[in-house]
Amino acid sequence: MADGPPPGGRRPVRLGIVDDHEVFRIGLRSLLERERVVEVAWDTASPHEAWRLIGAQPVDAVLVDVNLGGPIDGLDTARMLTGRDGGLRVMLMSGLVVDERRMRQARSAGVVGFLPKEMSASDMADAIRALVEPGAEAAVPAGEDPLGHVPLEPLSPREVEVLAQIRLGSTNREIARALRVSTTTVNKHVQNVLRKLGVRNRAEAAIVAVGLFTRVRR
Repeated sequence: MADGPPPGGRRPVRLGIVDDHEVFRIGLRSLLERERVVEVAWDTASPHEAWRLIGAQPVDAVLVDVNLGGPIDGLDTARMLTGRDGGLRVMLMSGLVVDERRMRQARSAGVVGFLPKEMSASDMADAIRALVEPGAEAAVPAGEDPLGHVPLEPLSPREVEVLAQIRLGSTNREIARALRVSTTTVNKHVQNVLRKLGVRNRAEAAIVAVGLFTRVRR
């Protein structure tokens, strides 16, 4: 952990990490511990060990890899952990693009958000903080989102498609392939999306998208 109080004087988010790749897990813990808004209480490769650790060292949130090796995958782990503690915030992370079916399954499992593994430690820490804040997944008034942002301008149909891809963790190159446009065009759309949503980066845009798209489907 870095010295000094976290921004705004708030205590850090106590986090547990479940990932079966030891090198990635240890590296992620080390990187996140440099961010003053997150304190990693424990990390493990085992969903069953995570269950035990939550009882011994309670946390605010758990970050779980979608593709855990073994008979229990990330979604099963999320269901198990949210079933134990309804107030626990469980987030999934993935190095791959997450499809809509998996997103629906995650929501039904109580997952509050997806975080791409390619995110920087700073962006991931900010996203974790935003998703753990009280009310992050509560019902929100029309035109608002879990971060409290109000879109400054309506998104065009193409920008909505780009935002949907950002929510899935797609890179600009992957978005270009999916939409059959150039990467340069996608870059421009992404910048327009960030500007219109009034957010600083893709991580915040992805969190905004969770609220916007969930509300549209209700």
